[in-house]
Amino acid sequence: MNADRIIMPSNTYYKCICCGACCINKWQIHVDEKEKERFRDTDWNAVFERENPEMKSFIKDDVLEPLSGFIPPVSTPYIKFVSDFGYNFKTGPSGCVFLNQKKLCIMHSEKGFEYKSHTCKAFPIKVLYLPGNTIQVGLSFVCPGVINNSNEKVTEKQVLDLISDDNDRTYLSENLLFSRGLEIGFGDMLKINHFLSDFMFQKKNASHLFDQEYAAFDRAWTEAGSSIPFEDRLASSTVFIVALNKIALKLHSEDPQNFSKRFTAEISNPDAMLEMIKKCVQAVTQTTQLKKNFARMITTAVISLQQANVKGMLNYAKAFGIISNMIKYSTGWGKFYIKDFDFSFPISAHHASSADSEDPMVADLLEKYASHSIFRKRMFFDSGLLRGHQYIVLFHALARWFSKAFAIRAGRKSAVYDDYMMAIRFIEMEYAYHVRLLSVLESNSYFSKYFDPLFENVQVLKSLVRE
Repeated sequence: MNADRIIMPSNTYYKCICCGACCINKWQIHVDEKEKERFRDTDWNAVFERENPEMKSFIKDDVLEPLSGFIPPVSTPYIKFVSDFGYNFKTGPSGCVFLNQKKLCIMHSEKGFEYKSHTCKAFPIKVLYLPGNTIQVGLSFVCPGVINNSNEKVTEKQVLDLISDDNDRTYLSENLLFSRGLEIGFGDMLKINHFLSDFMFQKKNASHLFDQEYAAFDRAWTEAGSSIPFEDRLASSTVFIVALNKIALKLHSEDPQNFSKRFTAEISNPDAMLEMIKKCVQAVTQTTQLKKNFARMITTAVISLQQANVKGMLNYAKAFGIISNMIKYSTGWGKFYIKDFDFSFPISAHHASSADSEDPMVADLLEKYASHSIFRKRMFFDSGLLRGHQYIVLFHALARWFSKAFAIRAGRKSAVYDDYMMAIRFIEMEYAYHVRLLSVLESNSYFSKYFDPLFENVQVLKSLVRE
């Protein structure tokens, strides 16, 4: 497949550091029929006898197993998923069966890079297929090599080689969701996100600068963004989206037939957009934060929801656990257990610790991850522009919360860069990628009933990004 345009991230680089993190996660590595035939041509028993004898009995003459428990993402009018998987690699006690004792890939060492499954060859690179035969390239922040930002650019040749046998594609529609029941064109969504990114991010942390469609509007930064901290920029951008959504709804109700033309004209006036973001900044900076307990309860509810893996609110035992955690955390009583890391800590210690850091690397990492989420995560396009920006505020709050937890585990009173790095990797795995949490928010009307008004409130937004 050829692409008319390939958009590379301008702020993120990658080099494999051979850490094995992608192989230890016990992800299901999906395999299609063509790959299955290739992998079964090799006598893996003989290979494992030599490279990893302990795993030989585990694979039982086959490194593959039929796909089970996998629920493929459901296409919508705005996003289309195309894949044809029937198998996945078996996972052992330490992760992928092909992971040797040195945390290196047995298949890679035996057969070379090109022999591997597309999933393995592509990671951490992930592409989105945009309208106009355009490829948008992203890099997963699960990968320590990406977070370490090794200053090696992904090349267009690498991307073209990967898309030639891509068996897990995500296509975006010409029209996308702004908010529930309201569509806008893909070009309009891009224009809004470009403007907000000029306001939100320092150039070195912005991911959108290599897009040929991008026209810089530096005044958004010099006149509105540069004088306030990133947390206030993040809250202000979401307040801006909430206000713009109200304008869009009004335009649509007045004249549905000409809505698209009128809305495009509305967002094509940079001076008007600048005045609007300045008002949003003023609203955020002049607003007092809520009491800390309130913001803590919101974040704790989301974390507890993810840990319980609640599909709906019918399971009263899980609902009681969530409410119990919220009460404990708001009062500072008892302990909080993070089951993914088998680690518990006194809630009072979490209250006393700090997520604020003077390290500029922390601020850069948070900005880069937010920019990555806006332009390169399919959940942003699937959930809609309004909800996508609200999620970025949520992920920022979660990064601060988990960074404090990891600091406590390391015996520190304040979070440092390594704690934030672990927090963002964890959020990328469990919140922003596998959509275990997001599917609950999208499908559970009870939770959405409370999520929507909370994440449209200026005080709540300011409190969440600073808690």
